[in-house]
Amino acid sequence: MSAVHLFEYQRGRPFICGLFWQPLPGVSPSQRKREMLRIAREQAFDLMVLPGTETAQVGYAAEKEGAQRGAVSVAAAFAKAVQEQGLERNLVFAGPVEGDGDSATWYYYAQRDGLILCNGDRIGSEAEVKAMLEADLKESEWETVFAPEAWGIRGSSDRPLTDFLPANSRIEYHRSRRVRPVRTRLRDLLVYWKFAVLVLAVAALVAGLVQWKAARAAAELAAYAQTQRELSALREAELARVAHAWKSVPRALLFARACEDTQKKIATLWPGSWKFDGMSCASGTLTATWQREQNGWAEHLQAVHPEVQIDATGDVGKLVLRLPPLQTEDEAVLPERVRLNQLHQAAQRYGFAIKTNASILPQASKGNETKKLKYDWREVPWSLASGLLAPSAAVEVLDGSGFRIASIDYRYVNGALSWSMKGTQYVQN
Repeated sequence: MSAVHLFEYQRGRPFICGLFWQPLPGVSPSQRKREMLRIAREQAFDLMVLPGTETAQVGYAAEKEGAQRGAVSVAAAFAKAVQEQGLERNLVFAGPVEGDGDSATWYYYAQRDGLILCNGDRIGSEAEVKAMLEADLKESEWETVFAPEAWGIRGSSDRPLTDFLPANSRIEYHRSRRVRPVRTRLRDLLVYWKFAVLVLAVAALVAGLVQWKAARAAAELAAYAQTQRELSALREAELARVAHAWKSVPRALLFARACEDTQKKIATLWPGSWKFDGMSCASGTLTATWQREQNGWAEHLQAVHPEVQIDATGDVGKLVLRLPPLQTEDEAVLPERVRLNQLHQAAQRYGFAIKTNASILPQASKGNETKKLKYDWREVPWSLASGLLAPSAAVEVLDGSGFRIASIDYRYVNGALSWSMKGTQYVQN
């Protein structure tokens, strides 16, 4: 994900994202100024922006890293708009900035108690921005979440970035929203007059209380910096974590019922002059096959099933029907011992011959072979032979979190129709 990023917006005006944001401790404007200059000197920053919000904070950048003087800080403008619109102080935003499709640029903004977070002013791809948002939603509670409706994030609202940027007028881009050299007068910091007047009054009356507040502010700043380091480590770990395999596979009961409903569309399994060989329901389709008997003709089978396909030998007929679209979900899975105990208890109670193999870690795809991937799940292959119940009834008994079907097979043997199925039970790693 990019750090400092410049782009043109609204008739060519330069905008900048990816600043290094810090709160400004101190009990007076002069103390805040000294602290601001100290951080800039230690971190080799030569540009800054003071957004002029109720919370004293500063965003840093360096020209050698691509920052540009006079560029409008998106985060500073965003923070000011949040304050003026009366929105909650704990807020996250994700949305597109420029481009479309895979080449689109996306923006991520996050603030806590009115303070722009250290990693809350970032530009990246849609996947990177979505990963940051999901990591923050997982770690903390947020009063307001703005995200694209297509992401399906519960409780979020979809708003464009333009809702939080000033109108296309030169007057609207106040000096406090533009990046400038790291030098300032005390009156720049008096924008926080509500806090300065109160703190200075207290300092004049009780010097000891002032010192205590300064020490507490320094401790809070250190704790905040530590929290940001831990959150950054968690975000990196989240990006390396592989998406759950069962997220894109329909739940077992949905799949079994869809197979049975699709099977009812077959006019008959016994068309005459052709012997029913079996059916297989897998990968979104139901496939039925027949073997030609001695006096059978292709037209006999096609008269009953017009869509049937006859193979090159003329002796095998195959009918392929697509299953309806099925909903998928990414539910939490159970520990291996707990879930397998549930499976075997249900199977024994109803007389199922279910078999489970030893759990294994999933195989990395070719594109990820050289990456150090982090799997938080394991795969337990399972298989089930025909019982007294229909497949959907058997699955209803066994169904649970992470239970997925790979295929259901029907065979006609010795005058009886039997079935078997196999799949994967996903469990916690």
